[in-house]
Parts: sequence; structure tokens; C-alpha cells
Amino acid sequence: MPARVVKDPLGVTCTFSKGRIRSLSLTLAERYRGALAEDLVAGLVSLVHPHGRVDSAGLVRDYVLSIRLMVDALGGRAPGGARDLTVAMLSEFWLSHSNRAERHTRAMLLGLEESGAGLRSEAQRFTEGRKFNRASRSEPLTPYTEEEWAALQARCWEIVDAAYTDHKAALHEVEATDSSTLLEPTPTGVLRFLARNGPATTSDITAHFGIARGSVRQSSLQVGPMSVRLFPSVETTLAYRTLFAARSGIVPDGIEDLGLGDIDWAGDNTVLLNYFKGRTSRESNNLPKSAVAILQQWLKHSELLRTFAPPETRGVLWIRCARGLPGRIISRPLSNGEALRLQGLRLPVRVSAPRVRTTFEALRDRSHWHGSERATIDPNHSSQTEAERYVGKPTPKQRDLLDSVIEDGQGDMLKRARTPLRVVTAQDAAEAARQLPRIVADLQLDETVIAELTGVERDVFAASCVDIFAGVFGPKGKPCPARPWVCLACPLAVFAPRHAVNLLRLKGFFTEQWRQMPAGEFMRHFGYYSARVDEVIRRFEDSVIDHARGCLETEPSPLPLRPEETTA
Repeated sequence: MPARVVKDPLGVTCTFSKGRIRSLSLTLAERYRGALAEDLVAGLVSLVHPHGRVDSAGLVRDYVLSIRLMVDALGGRAPGGARDLTVAMLSEFWLSHSNRAERHTRAMLLGLEESGAGLRSEAQRFTEGRKFNRASRSEPLTPYTEEEWAALQARCWEIVDAAYTDHKAALHEVEATDSSTLLEPTPTGVLRFLARNGPATTSDITAHFGIARGSVRQSSLQVGPMSVRLFPSVETTLAYRTLFAARSGIVPDGIEDLGLGDIDWAGDNTVLLNYFKGRTSRESNNLPKSAVAILQQWLKHSELLRTFAPPETRGVLWIRCARGLPGRIISRPLSNGEALRLQGLRLPVRVSAPRVRTTFEALRDRSHWHGSERATIDPNHSSQTEAERYVGKPTPKQRDLLDSVIEDGQGDMLKRARTPLRVVTAQDAAEAARQLPRIVADLQLDETVIAELTGVERDVFAASCVDIFAGVFGPKGKPCPARPWVCLACPLAVFAPRHAVNLLRLKGFFTEQWRQMPAGEFMRHFGYYSARVDEVIRRFEDSVIDHARGCLETEPSPLPLRPEETTA
């Protein structure tokens, strides 16, 4: 993207390229000049990118305001500059000013250390210490509701489609007429003049057609409506940019500074977009198809205007005609303040670029994050950023879904905790006989089921199942789809000595998984079942376990595992 220059009435001039400050010029008024001001300005220079994190004109202006506050308060008492500042003077200033002024002046004073014009040793230690003013915690950005989000995108699509349809109709109208209309003061003649010469003012139209200026304003030859038909306006650009942000999820500062050189086409419908993010510098994003479609339409819509733009602004992505000045082409980022002043869009909600990004993150599909080691929304965000800006404001539908997930998890934990362990062995046959009437009543068993449980007709793998069609872990009426070890948590499972061989196979499987998996991941997937199988095995007599081990040595058969469950 070409460099851009930002001038400020406070005396700050910044030159930007690719979202970073390339040059910085500071001019302080006469009343603010002096040794202390010079030292603070030198400290500010040491904080500018790439040496520090100051990389925007707005941030530089904030630092300059802090310089003026300190010079007003302490400049007359520190004629020698920062070396004359004492702990008492610094305490007085910081206690009487805001957190922002304290934070900025501390950073600038500490930046003087490398230049040798730093503070005295006691003032230096004091400046490095604890701050007086704590930063107030900002409220999390609230995402748009689903109704607001749908209405905003629908209105933007309405604006974009109407403008693009009118643009194509105007181009077709120009191509369908001959060159003789170029001299006729008609709407078609004005369109042809604009298509041939680019954005023009009312004076250009009157001079070309030889008509009075007042007649143009009172007729259908007004330049503004004609220019909007051929060239994208500020309103149309805002609608395109809002839709692009809603479909791509790119941060606002990355969208603002995009250029044509940042678009890497990997096919007709595949785009790798390079952009700059304030916290993490350069990033890339593979755009979804919906965002690619919006980008393609915008490039076609702005193609004619781009041919008339000067070389230094031709590569800017969001190029447009100035509002109220149809003869002027602008390429600077579209600020939120400029967007709020637009009256012709009739948007259902107030447009905020950061809030659009927040809503995108809040509504995006999270299905492919299940099982992730990092329970966060986006790897580019810290846990604190996500907790403050995204996690704290779910929509009502999202809250209902979260509550249902929590309820299912709690129900599963209760089911595991209350699942009785039914093991039939010779040593507790008397106890099993006493409990048999209650077990039969609880499980609603008849004589046929009891006979089959005693035999092998209802064996599954590591247990006998009272009713494989009960639907405990799957749809009722269909065979249970649970994995072999899930029987250890099933209330319908009955374990007998003949199952000892397969229970030892499960124990060996858990041992192998423990060796190959991180401890936390193993405990999440197999921890409960591993403890459960040990509890079942301890119920059997030693002779049963020894016989089962012998069977494993003579007939080693693997577990019925899926391909992804096998071990290397």
C-alpha cells in the first residue's frame, strides 16, 4: 500500500506505510519548549516503532498531550530537564493526573536511559516502581444480536446490490451510445463525459457543455447522482467494507490498510489475504468463499474509478469518491466518525468496526475446536482478551446451548458416580443371592433374561448386557454403539469370571495408552474406565486372574478397535 501522511493541529506529522510509522515530525508551540520538553520528546522517539509499540498517529497525539501536561505542571521547576525531577515532583504530578498521563510520562522518562539524559538514580527507581493510578477495566464489547446482525447484513447487501446494478446499467448505457452524445448536455452525455474523463465537478461539466452553472443544479445533469452511478461513493464503500468484515473476520485496522498487492489469488475463487494487525504485525488469512465473492464484486465496481486515480493511490483497495465532492478521489481509511456522519444508508444499527469483528467471533462455528488443548476462541487472542471481549457476552441462543452442554456433562458425571458395579463371583455368591431379588426388580428382568445372563447369549465383550437395545449410549431400539470400555460405566453391565480375559485386554490397552498419551489427555478419555477396570478385576479370585493371564499368553487376540484407536 502506498505511504500516507497524517497531519495534526497539535504539531504531529506522521508518514505511514503498511500500517507502520515511517517518519515522525513533532513541532511544539513556543510555550512548551524547554529542556524538559526536549527530554520527553527524545523519550517518545525511543518508543516509536520499530523500537517500541507506538505505531499510530493517534497514539503519538496522546503522548504529546501528556508531554504538555507535564511541561505545564513541572517545566518551570525543572529547568535542567529530566535530571532535575525529584521523587516528590513526580509523585505530585502522577497523583494529580490520569492513568494515561502517568503511563505515558513514565514510559518516556524510562526511554531516556539509553541516551544518557535519564533521571537521577532515586527518581529512576521510583519511575520503575508501582503506578499510582490503576487503569479502569473497560466493558467487553457486546456483539450484535442475531436479529441486528441479520438486519445489518441485509441492509448492506441491499445498498451494495442496488449500487452495483446501477453501475452496470450506467456502463451499458455509455457503451450503447455513440460519440456524438459527448457534446450533448443530456444525462447520457454527462455519463459518457465522466466515463471518459473520470470524476468531475460541476464547473467541469458547465465548461465542457457550455451551459450555465445554475441550469445544471436545477436539471437532471447534476454531477453528484451521475458520479455515484459510475464510481463508488463513501456510503457504498462503507457497505462493502462492513460486509467484507462480517464475512472475513479480519481486524478493522487490517481491513483499512489493505492494498491490491495484499491480495494473493490462488485460483478463481481462492484468495490468501495479507494484512497488518496492530498486536501481532503481519498476518495472512485464507478468505471464505462469501468474502471472496464480495471482494470480486468490489474490484469490478471500483475498476473504472481506479483507472483515473493517481499512481500513488491506485493500489489502495477501498478507493472512492469524496462525499459532496464528486471530482475528488480519496483513498484514506474510512474512519468510524466518518461512517457515523453518513445519513443516507438508513442502517438498522450503529456500525462499529470492532463490534462487527466481535460479532463474527461470537457467532463463528466452533465445531472443529472440540478436543483442542487450548480452550480459547482464536489462537491470536490471549485468554484475557477473549474473556473480556468475547466470552462474556453470549447471545441468548448461545447461552441456551452452553447451558444444555453443561447439563449433559453434569448428567454424565452423575451417571458415572451412581453406576453400581455388578460383579458375579464365587466368593460373594451368598451376597449376590441375597441381592438378586432387588437387582431383578431394578432391572426388570424375567427368567429368560436371567438365564441368558448366566450363559453367554448376552455377552458383548467385557461384560454381559441386560438389554443391548435399551439406548443408554445411543438411540433406543438400536444396538448400543458404545466402545468396549464404556461397558465399565454402564448400569446394565454384569461382569462374570468368564469376562476376566477381556478385562485384562482392556487393562493392557489402557496401559499402552498411558505410555503414549499426555497425562491430562489420558485422564480425560480413559481415566475413569482405567480405575473402573481395576476395581472389577480386584473382585475376582486370584485363581481366576491367573487362568485369564494364561489364556492371554496362549491366545493373544486384539481388542475390536477402530483404526484411529490403534497404538503405534
